Amino acid sequence: MTTDKILYVSRELPSATGPGVDRRAWQHLKGLLPLGAVTVVVPSHVAHRTQEIETLWAAGIKDLVVRDELTLPNATAAHHYAASNSFQWITRGLVRAPYFLDKASKADAARYRARIGDDFDVAFCFRLPAAIWFESVFGRPAHMRRVSDFDDIESRSFAAGTIPPPFDTRLGRLIAKRDLFVLRKTERRIGQTWDHVTLCSDLDASRLGEAIGRPVAVLPNTVDFGHWEPSPASGPLNVLFVGTFPYKPNLEGVTWFVEEVWPALNSSHPGRFSLTLAGFDPPEEILALDGKDGVSVAASPPSLAPYYAAAHVVIVPIFKGSGTRIKVIEAMAKRRPVVGTTIGCEGLGLVDGEHYLDANDPSAFAAALAQLLNDPPLRTRIAETAAAHARSQFSQEEADRRLRALIAD
Repeated sequence: MTTDKILYVSRELPSATGPGVDRRAWQHLKGLLPLGAVTVVVPSHVAHRTQEIETLWAAGIKDLVVRDELTLPNATAAHHYAASNSFQWITRGLVRAPYFLDKASKADAARYRARIGDDFDVAFCFRLPAAIWFESVFGRPAHMRRVSDFDDIESRSFAAGTIPPPFDTRLGRLIAKRDLFVLRKTERRIGQTWDHVTLCSDLDASRLGEAIGRPVAVLPNTVDFGHWEPSPASGPLNVLFVGTFPYKPNLEGVTWFVEEVWPALNSSHPGRFSLTLAGFDPPEEILALDGKDGVSVAASPPSLAPYYAAAHVVIVPIFKGSGTRIKVIEAMAKRRPVVGTTIGCEGLGLVDGEHYLDANDPSAFAAALAQLLNDPPLRTRIAETAAAHARSQFSQEEADRRLRALIAD
């Protein structure tokens, strides 16, 4: 099946080597490219990533548009911070646009329509702000099939505290409550009026489907199931954490593990464990752990492959959020057993003791890691069972099949 023209709008830069959200954006682009001529629209904050942008051209996109406008959230935030007295600070704060309400002005919308055109057969928008921007520029054109991948239910993450208030005052908390109300309302509206909205897990699709009164499709996260290395045969059991550190649940989770689990584990099993923290943009408090108590930190590595190759076990100490974690799928694809929280591993169809070991408190985490230390056959069994499950559910081929069905529907 081919579609003549496809418009792909994303707040993230599609990248096979970036953080998880960029990799999901790349996954969608790979699925769309065989279906027609794809024009990609991305915001200006990714323009400096020139090497990754070159890969988009090499992949075969038809056109790339880098947005350069001051969107409504940016404009109203700037107006707010320019307040010269407390009255202005409060009144401008109350009309400040939510961070996700990524609308272009009427003048910018006209400019983009002239630059991009509007004769597309399909509009695919990655994450809710991209769908909002699309509507601010193109409205709700009847001739385009409109699909928005929410990825996860952002309002659930917002309500759980993964996105902090714009500032920690009573006004900031009041604005956050208003933003949550608007976010839920906007999710419902897009979900009810677009041809399709999608999420990355059956669990979230069921939740959103109940809220909007219609079925929600699932486009699973995917990873590369190609080459993998066997675990090291000797040395301490190397425990690996992978994550984008500016994402609050990652930082909170790994900090909890380092403070609440790691000291006791080292004390009860001296010299038997090592810990590697690998990911994008670690803050100073994470960098300061490097070289202490068996911990090493890999800051923004160009590739995670060597860290998976050196690992015996992957941990997912995540207590907040929605959607599914690419890090869990990737660990399964690399045949590394996972110890994680219920929330960290939710939405993937995993069974405790079969595909991973579930642990939600310090003693359970330490006990699970000790069990894997002392039982190499268990490590192998969990890794192989999880890899088979992941391959059946989270391959690029499966995601592409579902994407084609949506666009053809």
